[in-house]
Amino acid sequence: MKILTILLFLIFHCADIDGIQKRKETKEKTDLFVLTLTQNRNKGNCIRKDFSTNIAYCDRRSAGLCNPSFLILTNSEKSYNLSEGNNLVKDFPTCSYSFSNAGFFFETVSDFAEQDKIWANNKYAQVESCEVLGLDSSLLITESEYLFSISPKGRIAISADKIYHTSDSILLVTLRTMSNVRKVKSDALNCLDLGFSQLERDLISDLRVGKRVKEITCSMEIGASNVCPF
Repeated sequence: MKILTILLFLIFHCADIDGIQKRKETKEKTDLFVLTLTQNRNKGNCIRKDFSTNIAYCDRRSAGLCNPSFLILTNSEKSYNLSEGNNLVKDFPTCSYSFSNAGFFFETVSDFAEQDKIWANNKYAQVESCEVLGLDSSLLITESEYLFSISPKGRIAISADKIYHTSDSILLVTLRTMSNVRKVKSDALNCLDLGFSQLERDLISDLRVGKRVKEITCSMEIGASNVCPF
């Protein structure tokens, strides 16, 4: 009886060890797959070919972000944008006018037909870098800077910066009085100073004056002055 008990113990113990080893090997393979997938998603730059305009774009987005989702607006994304904008205004009330002029309220959600059109007209591809395509990429902002610039907060910063640097005569057309113009410009500057870091303000300023750019473009039309070298 003791011998039988020992034999059964050894059988189940060995089976358990074998099971643990197999689970360990499976986990190692899964971890390696996830690591490889993550590394690949974080590699390269993004090129978009718009066949409706025959214009190609290249930016610093990595493979995991190189897709048409940035051209499509869903109901949940619109709600998120408005919520983030409202939260910023709650923290920094002087950002209110900049928020209202950042375009969120005029955006329309992409219906299925519009989404199909976007997918049909735009082809995305991961490339090693925009430089290897023969494009001058020296002014391109980084991926994190790109994502900030198109985020709700980044768009409000761009709006505030634009308002502050718009001439009084142009603002006067809609605001009607100089006191309103001065108030709006003061609020815009205050919004930038209090709601955004120096790095964020510098980025928005660089984008406004063309010192840096979100993307570089070239034409896919044969014979164009800036024809794509690929």
